[in-house]
Amino acid sequence: MNIRHSELSMPVLVLGIGNLFMGDDGIGARIHRLQQEQLRMPGVRVVDGGTIGLGLLGLLDGVERLIIVDAVKCGSTPGTIVRLAGEQVQRCIKTKLSVAEAGLSDLLAAAEPSGRLPHEIVLLGMEPAVLEAGEHLSREVASQFEILVDPVLAELTRIADVERDKTWALVEIQ
Repeated sequence: MNIRHSELSMPVLVLGIGNLFMGDDGIGARIHRLQQEQLRMPGVRVVDGGTIGLGLLGLLDGVERLIIVDAVKCGSTPGTIVRLAGEQVQRCIKTKLSVAEAGLSDLLAAAEPSGRLPHEIVLLGMEPAVLEAGEHLSREVASQFEILVDPVLAELTRIADVERDKTWALVEIQ
């Protein structure tokens, strides 16, 4: 997927969340390290949010669109990629599907009254297999991990398409 750099004028934050020392929970943090080069383009910031939670609030300043990458427990086969948007993200956090639900919940809750809540929030998650102490991904998740960047690139392409459509203006000729 190729995105022309000039197509993303709105600030986009790709926020990887997770604990690198808790097995598959480190999915979000690893996406930052693994795919930072592919995601580097004007208007897009890629950040490893780790497990900081509320400490990430300042990163949301001026962000119009937020793409969160995290481990998400939804009862699927480990390695399954999940996309949640809008209210689905809030429901996911409230029902504890996101492994980082506490810190993420605090972050989004604090962002709204402070005027920092992005216009659009998408959560791209992968079903974890192992959520216990360990620095490595499970075999099931590791085998699917490389393709996790594809949905992130697809979201950036979708955002670029929406922005491009907004630049069209109709002029009535009389």
